[in-house]
Amino acid sequence: MLIVRWAWLLFFLSIACGAEPAAKTTSAISNWHPSPIAGATPVHVDATQSWADAIAALSAFAGPNEVLVWGDLVVDSSVQARPVAITVGDDKVIEGYVLAESSMETFLKLQTMNPRFKAGHGGSADLKWRAGQLFLRRRWSAADVALGQLAPPPEGVFQHGEALAAIVSVDEPKAPTADVLAAIARAPRVFVFAMLPLR
Repeated sequence: MLIVRWAWLLFFLSIACGAEPAAKTTSAISNWHPSPIAGATPVHVDATQSWADAIAALSAFAGPNEVLVWGDLVVDSSVQARPVAITVGDDKVIEGYVLAESSMETFLKLQTMNPRFKAGHGGSADLKWRAGQLFLRRRWSAADVALGQLAPPPEGVFQHGEALAAIVSVDEPKAPTADVLAAIARAPRVFVFAMLPLR
């Protein structure tokens, strides 16, 4: 988890400074477009199991120290990312990528090219599930803001031009998996993208 936190710091320092990615990647991104997800491996999660059991199932697909990312993002061959589709029953709930923490710096540098970050004021935020809903905590604030289940997102929470990436966590191991997955799957409606450490 320390690697993820360090990478986030690097990522948002580069955004704040308006820096270009330090390393060239195989996709010189001048016209930024989200990567299409093709050939995703399905990972089935039982809607009736607890979140602890669901995260164990996801972690079995992933290796140690891997992270699930989804939303408005780009990956290329410089990032060792595997496409994945998380399904509950017959429903595809989240489509994204699983990548190792060791690829996080390269991955995050790619995301700095996203015009949503460049045009607005970007940052990261914690998105936590507890007490049956999601709570937002911005990095520069000590206050939690209740978001419900993001269906729909509450009005007046996000500032004009605010571009946030969410680090997702679940404080309740016994939380109902179907509710948690449905809520966090909606995160890219208001966040640029979301990340869930698989541990």
